[in-house]
Amino acid sequence: MALQGKRISRRTLIGGAAALVLALSGCGLRLDRDPEVPALSTADEVRNTVARILARTEADGTDAEVVDTLAAAVGPEWAPPRELVTPTPTSGADSYTYADGLHAAAEAIVTRFDDLDSMRAVLADVAVGAVLHLQQAGDDRAETLLETIRAVPADRPDTDADASPSDGSDTPADEDEDADPQQQALTAFAEACYQGSYAYERTAVLVPADAPARQMMRTRITELDVAADLANERLADAGHPAAENRPAWQIDPDPASAGAETAGAAYEDALITRIQPLFGDDVQAPRLGLASLWQSASARAQLGQLQTLRFDITDPATATPTTEG
Repeated sequence: MALQGKRISRRTLIGGAAALVLALSGCGLRLDRDPEVPALSTADEVRNTVARILARTEADGTDAEVVDTLAAAVGPEWAPPRELVTPTPTSGADSYTYADGLHAAAEAIVTRFDDLDSMRAVLADVAVGAVLHLQQAGDDRAETLLETIRAVPADRPDTDADASPSDGSDTPADEDEDADPQQQALTAFAEACYQGSYAYERTAVLVPADAPARQMMRTRITELDVAADLANERLADAGHPAAENRPAWQIDPDPASAGAETAGAAYEDALITRIQPLFGDDVQAPRLGLASLWQSASARAQLGQLQTLRFDITDPATATPTTEG
């Protein structure tokens, strides 16, 4: 072999190649097999699908702001480097209209929600936000998705049928250091529902009888009472005492001074902080959380204070309650 007028022997060439292999091995590179591409979990697959859909959704003005907000919550689409895998065609459309993108994103989450192994709060919030805006756009497909979102099947935790309430059951869950996360979350949620129901009872009387807000508040009272009952059923299944309602609850702000709409939005903000823990692995009430999240978001929208998201998303794997205006 000749190189720039010089001849290189076969032995020299082979020796140089061997030295190169040893040098690369010393740098930590493995040449005997290709690097492994990590397998995506179910939640990662759903998140990635939603990210891809939103990235391909075309919208302008305030619609574009909605899409951007949802996209920021789930994070960017992930794809392995081209040198590691052979690119394959992705499923779904090349582009979506605003309504089609919202529908496809929400559907991707709702249809696989029961299979999610993480990121439930984040993905639930994105699904609710997408359906809420789809409904606002007058798209009939929102109702089909809501049939699944509103349903609360028996997603109760697997517990010992002979379990009995623990000692000191009169101690509130949030004051008992030994209370398990399930008891704390469900008790706090049920109490928040009772408090919200009472607050709406006090507020509804300040609204004209024929006003849409009055009917919404009456509906909300029923929803919150039912949600509290569902939480108590799960507490009973786990051998925990039920959360108790009270004849009167302290409410803030006072609807007489703050106004019915402002007060109602504040009640929903308080409830949201108790909904988020329902999505945790140690509570096992994600469907109750999803239905309650929708009901709260819908109520706030009917009060004229629509939110695209209810959680402040800083990492697609976690969610922290917020009171976004």
